[in-house]
Amino acid sequence: MNKIPQIIPSILEDKFVEIEKKVETISYDSSWVQIDIVDGVYAPYKTWPFLKTDDEDLKALVQEDKSLPEWENVSYEFDLMVANPRAVADTFAMAGASKIIVHYSSFKDGEEMGVFLREFKNRYTLHGPLSVELGLAIGTDINIEEILKYKDTVDFVQLMGIDHIGRQGEKFNENTIERVAELKKLAPEMGIQVDGGVKEEYIQKLVEVGVDRIIVGSAIWKAEDPIEEFEKFLEIASK
Repeated sequence: MNKIPQIIPSILEDKFVEIEKKVETISYDSSWVQIDIVDGVYAPYKTWPFLKTDDEDLKALVQEDKSLPEWENVSYEFDLMVANPRAVADTFAMAGASKIIVHYSSFKDGEEMGVFLREFKNRYTLHGPLSVELGLAIGTDINIEEILKYKDTVDFVQLMGIDHIGRQGEKFNENTIERVAELKKLAPEMGIQVDGGVKEEYIQKLVEVGVDRIIVGSAIWKAEDPIEEFEKFLEIASK
């Protein structure tokens, strides 16, 4: 019997207050939320907190003057779609992240990425006061075998299901299903999640190839009833 994957709602917003509203909406149904962070360089638009030079909400989170919404019931992963993850990863870890995701293509080369991954793991997994898991996101154009060299320095891999990273609502690349199966075969112990373009018709196919977590954004939030749509995803995944 296939393992039932988690369905994780993702939130991409310009303002922190909008993130708060969506988290409040979904918090009774989901114990995890992914917050998409885009700096306007890695992808051609900006999300919170990059619309301001010094965002007060982010500053308050880091300084522990405020908490992430519904933090007692909801855990957060931050998907850093940024050109320089090293410059901001610590900030979001201190803001309350349980998981941080960085993108393979945001590093200039494998050596730079390898150094960052090892440093992050040393700070937040091995010796640091905070425990934060680290995920590596790879685009549809990256060879699966290429990431195996980093499997000991990341906690999970996020396979992107869309060709243009950072855009909610883009069409799902069905080759992602085969990529999940390939990675599961090459690294069966590796946690795998899929993000981008996932709709109802792809859930069962992803379950069959062993995906662990499925990230869903626009399919939920553009629905007439987001909670009903989210519950429908959960129901399909559990069949």
